[in-house]
This record gives sequence, structure tokens and C-alpha cells, in this order.
Amino acid sequence: MIEQLIPQHTPAPWRVRNEFGRLLVIATVSELEIAEVKWLSDCEDEGDTEEANAKLFAAAPELLAALVDIVKASDGVSVEGIDLSNACAAIAKATQ
Repeated sequence: MIEQLIPQHTPAPWRVRNEFGRLLVIATVSELEIAEVKWLSDCEDEGDTEEANAKLFAAAPELLAALVDIVKASDGVSVEGIDLSNACAAIAKATQ
């Protein structure tokens, strides 16, 4: 079942590039722009939040792949007593 949940997103790796003050998430191999990250607030620390969000976006494909690997390697329910329901829910959110 988990094999059916593998998304058809732009292949990883992704990275963050600051281009003239614009934070972009870029597909490293194709140089395709995936997203521009903006913080729509007048908050003082908006730059820090933008950068943190951009880094999280850029890590998303690898995070998803790691979760899928963990769930595949388990019985789909738990690993050493750790409940995997949150991992399964996150995979579903990213793929459905």
C-alpha cells in the first residue's frame, strides 16, 4: 500500500536560493523553481521565518522518502514500540 503513496513531485534534492532578496526553493538538478517563500506579515523576524520555511520546504522530499522507508521497513504500525500512525498520516497528507 505504501508504494502507491509515492508522490510524483519534482525529484529531490531541492535547495534554497536567495535571489535578490527573494527566497526560492529550487530543484537542484533541473534548476526548476519550485516555490517562492514569503512571509505575509509585518513581524520583525519575518526574514528568519521565511528562511526556516524555505529550508523546511527544500527538505520535504527527503523527509517524505525517509518516512516512507521507515514505514516500509516496519510492520506499518510500530517500530520498537514507537507508533507510526503520525508517520503514515504525514505520508498521506503529502501524497493524497
